[in-house]
Amino acid sequence: MTQILKISGNLKAGFVGGITKNYNSNLVLGDGNYLAIEADEYDRAFLLFHPDYVVVTSLEADHLDIYQNLDNLRKAFVEFINGTKQNAKILVNAKVKLDINQKFYTYSASEKADFYATNIKHNSEKQHFTLHLRDTSFDTYINFPGTAYLENAIAAASLAYLANIDLKHIKQGLETYNGTARRFDLRYKDSTHYIYDDYAHHPTEIAALYESARLFYPQKELTIVFQPHLYSRTRDFAKEFGKALAKFDKIIVTDIYPAREKPIEGVSAELILENIQNPDKVYISFDKLTNYLVNKGFEVLLVVGAGNINTIIPQLIKQIKRS
Repeated sequence: MTQILKISGNLKAGFVGGITKNYNSNLVLGDGNYLAIEADEYDRAFLLFHPDYVVVTSLEADHLDIYQNLDNLRKAFVEFINGTKQNAKILVNAKVKLDINQKFYTYSASEKADFYATNIKHNSEKQHFTLHLRDTSFDTYINFPGTAYLENAIAAASLAYLANIDLKHIKQGLETYNGTARRFDLRYKDSTHYIYDDYAHHPTEIAALYESARLFYPQKELTIVFQPHLYSRTRDFAKEFGKALAKFDKIIVTDIYPAREKPIEGVSAELILENIQNPDKVYISFDKLTNYLVNKGFEVLLVVGAGNINTIIPQLIKQIKRS
């Protein structure tokens, strides 16, 4: 959304949850009237906002250290929407079920909604589709594979449409968006190696990452090295992590990144490993990851997690170049 508003001249400021590659910053400034914010449900922070336009992209059990269960999280989302401005434009992913009284619009990449895509096609560099914005449609593309990226593109375009942004700027914004650091972020490639950095730290995000990687590399071996984030999240979603990780050809799990938490008895990376129904899995301690990866070799490597797992990438690249 920030890219569309910037290109159209309508952006005052955009606060993004990562470093945008277009502007090499998580803050994008302009001369327009719109403030775009990527709000976070962690610690109920999003309840501080009372916006004129809203997109609800997903709602899944997470941050259970704050909410305890999905029902409480759902109630918080309803409270957030109830706190929007009068006559706010509300856009909700068709997969998200919320009991809200306000008028809202839906969007989807896979089923009919108020806003949706058809004729979806992939190649090694782009994802082409026909975008349907209620009373109009046009052909466009984004520079990323996978349903998650497509849904986000539809959401941004749909909200821009509801804000009366010109269609040519919506199309231009989609096609010129270069992504965010640590989101399917290609850090290195040569004739035999590809290294991606990704912030995924929830099972659904890992499943979406696999889909994107497999679309780009249908014949190549996919290796994931995953650093779990938080002891509580590891405990709560060990089975779900195991299921998502099992799709990759080779799986490496390393030590939990604790962030704000203290260790929980009985919770370790092994808890995820034992839930992976794939024989090609291994635990490697964080300090031994780089040497292990260089010695074992890989084709497409995905370095994944919300902690400091990406810090191994510079040294890994150096060792690959030396070898």
